[in-house]
Amino acid sequence: MSTIKERAAALKLAEKLCVRPQGGVVSRDKVVCVCQALLDCNVFESVGTKVFGKEKKMQDVFQDSKSALYRFLNVHMPSVDELERVVLVNGIQNLFCSAPSCSQEEQTHPTGSKVQMSTPVKLPQTSTIPNQLDPHVVTSLSVEPAEDSLSASPSSLQTDTALPQSPFNTNVQTIPSENCLAQCKLLLYGTLVKHYSNTDRPPLLPEHMNDIYTAIIDLLVNAKLNTALEALQLCLKLLPHSSREELCRLLTFMCLAADPQSLQLSKEMGNRLAVTKSFCRAVVHSKALSKDKEDLMVVFMISNVEEIFKIPGALHKEVSDKLASIVRGKQPHVTGSAFCQQVPSKTYTDLTKKTTNQELWALLSNIHVDTTISEKERKRLFRLFYQAHPEIFNQYFGDSTVISSPRFVFVEELMETAKGVTNMALAHEIMVNQAFQVKPQELPEGSLERRVKEIMHKAFWDCLEAQLKEEPPSYGHAIKLLAEIKETLLSFLLPGHGRLHSNIEEVLDLPLIQQQAEKGALDISGLSQFIVGMMGSLCAPCRDKDINKLKEITEIVPLLNFVLSSCCHVLLFIRAIFSVLDVMKVDMANFAVSSIRPHLMQQSVEYERNKFQEFLEKQPNALDYTKKWLEDTVKYIREARNDGSSAASSDPFSLLPHNVHNHAYLRLLKWDHASDPFPETVLMDQVRFQEMQQEVSRLVLLSSVLLIVYTTTGEAISGLPGLMETLKNTVNIILADMHTPSFSAQEALATVGEKLCVELSQCLSQHGYSPFSADRKNTLKGQISATIQTDNTVRKLMDSRVQAYLLASLETSQHKTPPPQPGGLAPVSRELTELAVRFSRLVNFNKLVFSPFYQRILQKLVTSGESPDTDM
Repeated sequence: MSTIKERAAALKLAEKLCVRPQGGVVSRDKVVCVCQALLDCNVFESVGTKVFGKEKKMQDVFQDSKSALYRFLNVHMPSVDELERVVLVNGIQNLFCSAPSCSQEEQTHPTGSKVQMSTPVKLPQTSTIPNQLDPHVVTSLSVEPAEDSLSASPSSLQTDTALPQSPFNTNVQTIPSENCLAQCKLLLYGTLVKHYSNTDRPPLLPEHMNDIYTAIIDLLVNAKLNTALEALQLCLKLLPHSSREELCRLLTFMCLAADPQSLQLSKEMGNRLAVTKSFCRAVVHSKALSKDKEDLMVVFMISNVEEIFKIPGALHKEVSDKLASIVRGKQPHVTGSAFCQQVPSKTYTDLTKKTTNQELWALLSNIHVDTTISEKERKRLFRLFYQAHPEIFNQYFGDSTVISSPRFVFVEELMETAKGVTNMALAHEIMVNQAFQVKPQELPEGSLERRVKEIMHKAFWDCLEAQLKEEPPSYGHAIKLLAEIKETLLSFLLPGHGRLHSNIEEVLDLPLIQQQAEKGALDISGLSQFIVGMMGSLCAPCRDKDINKLKEITEIVPLLNFVLSSCCHVLLFIRAIFSVLDVMKVDMANFAVSSIRPHLMQQSVEYERNKFQEFLEKQPNALDYTKKWLEDTVKYIREARNDGSSAASSDPFSLLPHNVHNHAYLRLLKWDHASDPFPETVLMDQVRFQEMQQEVSRLVLLSSVLLIVYTTTGEAISGLPGLMETLKNTVNIILADMHTPSFSAQEALATVGEKLCVELSQCLSQHGYSPFSADRKNTLKGQISATIQTDNTVRKLMDSRVQAYLLASLETSQHKTPPPQPGGLAPVSRELTELAVRFSRLVNFNKLVFSPFYQRILQKLVTSGESPDTDM
């Protein structure tokens, strides 16, 4: 329990800490508030006591009671005499104005020294800086809170600092030493730097005005300081009041701290540079501005801190004049751009709608391109947007989304779909094309891809050569190449080649080879011979010639040392090995294709159908051209039946789905590839159908010419052996390039007429017949040249017979007996039969794959139209 003397000393101490008006009385409540503040600042702590044998816990709230005991921390326990001499007052003052490292001798000053405090400067509000003083304590001390801000600056801290005036400090005055005062300034500066260095804190100048900042900086760069100052004044007027006030306090503090005559803030740089570097990010920070531009703007603001927060003189005068004119009752004259301009209601509505649509468009674009949104969330947002604003949605994605519910295809889905279609096309090509082979890619001479490839290869080999020529040599790249050779050789092995696999792993032990190369004990000859020998045992027979060339190079390697003079030869040997390995990879791929073809034949139909179904689910409109193809076929058959000009006219069941389907395939041989899109289900065979179309055209023209020759000449040449083949070969040679762009049909047919006349004249003369007369030659040439017209009678006849034969081959493709050939096609019977076989095989495979899709489409087309009987 404290004595009466000790309590009196404590009250005396409390009164000396308090600031009261002259003649005022300090209440006990204020003393309690001061003691609570000292307790919170850990100047002293409560002492636990035992009540009824139990220890009482220490209290965090100051107890104004005789039973409460407290002790000081981090200082020696003062005696009653020291309390009476008020020595403790100096220690408490130094706790608030100096660093803990200051010694007591530095903190004690003679009494009676007069201390004056300079004019306080309001610093920025720092809510994160801890303030241990209770508001009641602040009130009792009569210290202005200044909006919870620190009321000091490096400049003000240079002058003498004292507690506020009170009756006690007229007799006892203390002042910290100059060293402690400097530490106080640095502590204050460091606290503010730490507060404003927080990266989560936005800059005081908002980023949405970056264009204004850029324009101001450009004015500064061009030395237009007055204009820049006026622009900055207007810009700061646009800031919120709280931000503008905080910016003003911060810039004022920065201006005082940047004074070169002030305390040195950094040993490496001047005060202005240190302040700019520390607080620049708190003032302005944007990705659109470089660091130099930000520093330039901050330095300009610090240099003109007293001017930038003023209203520009021109604006002040203009506003004052207009206000004065309004007071006098005059209507002010509006010049320049008016901020509030009355517009018609329709214009306002249109502008509102336009602005809304622009913002909606921007919102939709942001949803579309934002990579942080998951695909599921993006689809959900698209669905909501489409329900609310379908017009904007359709304008953004195009008219194709208007047909049905919105369908979105993203890059990942597009790549996955393309991969599936590529695999389907590859499987189809392997199945249909019996001569399919993988071929190495050969880039065109002089192309950009070829040049880039050559440059990259040259750079790689030059780098390898440079590493091998180093002293000591570097084998990093060489070991990687050896690892690639090893991996390639292992990829050639079949599952049963366990012995070869072990042999390769044993000889091509990369860590061992690395150590041998570094120690200079690598057997290059043995290694090269093993690699070439293994390649020879795994390659196809057609590559024996390449392997023999490698063996010749291998014989030279033992004569060389792995030194500078042999680097070029070693590189040539390695490049030759990789060249042969690339060809062997192609051979292995073709071997794999030939191996899987029998297995693929069993699964290809189901595989292609499933892949196309997956594609159809992702692209619901993937059968549009197929539907149009079948619809046009039904229309064609109905018109042909009405005209009676086709083989379909004699078939009473021509509108059955099976017949419609066969006619649809036959129409592909007369397709206009330049203007009409090819059906999706036969798109993978478009090239094959186009080649067969050209062959049909050639056979029709060939058979037409030969029919004209035999009809015009008569029985004189009908039984001559070998004449038919001679004439056919002559015509075939001339018509070989009939589908190339440079081919002239008129000139070619004229040449055919001349050649055939010569051949016929010679043949007739040899067999004792009278030669061709001039009239018969002219007639024959004229009839041959007339076949250039597509509506020529002979050509139309032969074309219809060829079409009928191909149609019959489709209908009888399930039977082994081919249909009989129509008359006049005997000269081209072999070619026509081969064509019919290829055509039927291709069509039948396509039917097997896509028959479910065709059946649904044809069923709708046939049942939706009129029946055959009523249609007739």
